[in-house]
Amino acid sequence: MKKILTLLAAATAFLLLNSCKPEVPYIEASPSSVSFTQEGGTQNISLSTNSMSWTASVSGKGFAVTPAKGSGNATLQLTAAASTSSSDQTGTLTIKSGTMQATVSISQSARNTLIVGGTTTAVEAAGGTYTVTLQYNTAYTVEVSAAAKSWIQYVGTKALSSGSLEFLVAPNTGAARSGQVTVRDNAGIAQSQTLTFNQAEDPRRTALVEIYESLDGNNWDDEKKVNWNSNEPVQSWGGVTMEDGKITGLDLNGFGLNGSLPSAIGTLTDLVTLDLGSNPGLTGALPEETGDLVNLEIFRAVTTGLEGGLPASMGNLTKLSCLNIGNNNMEGRIPESWDGMTAMQDFALFGTGIQSPLPKTIFTAWTHLGSFIMHSNPGLT
Repeated sequence: MKKILTLLAAATAFLLLNSCKPEVPYIEASPSSVSFTQEGGTQNISLSTNSMSWTASVSGKGFAVTPAKGSGNATLQLTAAASTSSSDQTGTLTIKSGTMQATVSISQSARNTLIVGGTTTAVEAAGGTYTVTLQYNTAYTVEVSAAAKSWIQYVGTKALSSGSLEFLVAPNTGAARSGQVTVRDNAGIAQSQTLTFNQAEDPRRTALVEIYESLDGNNWDDEKKVNWNSNEPVQSWGGVTMEDGKITGLDLNGFGLNGSLPSAIGTLTDLVTLDLGSNPGLTGALPEETGDLVNLEIFRAVTTGLEGGLPASMGNLTKLSCLNIGNNNMEGRIPESWDGMTAMQDFALFGTGIQSPLPKTIFTAWTHLGSFIMHSNPGLT
């Protein structure tokens, strides 16, 4: 009996001793790190602690935690909003109790982003290669609108994360035009980027339209003025001849021109042949800019209402071999500078008000002359 009492006393003493030993405080969070996709979401964090109270806070853009305080063990919900940044985001969840704390590292993937350097590109009528800068962190697709595929060609991209988009733009032979290109995120997350290419009108078309408007084009012969002042390519316009992308011929014979020839005619510098004949309503003088047609070989303007003096600038037409501008109201003298027409072979200036004297130099400079028609000019003596 005495031995049993001794054992009971020892056990009691052991229990009393251990029941008075203080418990070690602790606070732990699991997992210690979490990752979110760019879409965001919610993840649970398990908190294990013997603390009577704790508080939770979170750093980093777009992150939040609930509850923000409590006591004892708990499950915390860590949330991330959808990313708005083109860079990866980081943050930290911190749970404190007195001098103790537990932390959870947070990361979130960057949002898919496409950024083009300017959404509108002005394009010269001649076309060419154009480069648009692009910043991106995602795979993308470039789509040329169906209406522009015939003249905008996407060439490719250079670089991996910051690149250039190259487009080959065809020459414009018509009116000013606009085409769109869309850059899309293959994942469908980044906002699509739309580029607009505004290509200038073909300057040759501009000149033709000015001729059309200056010479009462609305009342021209319907059968002859096919497609004039339309959006059709200028090579399909009645009387217009194009070779290798150049306007080499303009035949307006009998179109019913009314008014004065505008100076814009001088911008058609690729012209080889020009015929303005059989248009009695064509009045006024030939503009000085006629002398800019340096490739002109054949110029006819027979039976018109042309008047005034002959442009001295036409002496620049060194390739002109055939000039027939008879039966009109022109007057004055043939300019001395016309001796520059050294390729002249067939010259006709009849039925006009041209006056004497004729410049002697043309008879020494025009060494290829085969025909010289000057009848019905009462002012020549």
